[in-house]
Amino acid sequence: KPKTEDAPLKETKPEENKKSVSSGGKVEFRSVRNWADVVRKIAQSDASVAPSLFRAKALQGSDGRLYIFFDNSFAVSVVGSSADTKKNISDAVYAVTKVRFAESDIIADVEKNAEAVIHEPIDFILEKINESEGETT
Repeated sequence: KPKTEDAPLKETKPEENKKSVSSGGKVEFRSVRNWADVVRKIAQSDASVAPSLFRAKALQGSDGRLYIFFDNSFAVSVVGSSADTKKNISDAVYAVTKVRFAESDIIADVEKNAEAVIHEPIDFILEKINESEGETT
């Protein structure tokens, strides 16, 4: 689970930091709110990666990781191979959203799974409405 406190991030074993993934082992995704603000914050310290990050899709996985999907492998190599860039991303995400991800929990990849389940806040609202309507009928 992402950390939301101000305390320094401590190293944990990966299995201690992950919540189990329901839905048959598939990771469900939720959009990272205010991603443009996160990228603007990153651009202040690392302007070279900002254009790629603006075009990227940032999703929080149900496994507690931050997934950043790019449209090309070059952007993945620029972001994914640099510990400094991942630290900047982690710090910027925390500054904007108050959710902290360890650098090891930031996954950069080429977007190839069009069938990924992405839940937006409206999905949760509709689910609650459907559940409440089912209880009254």
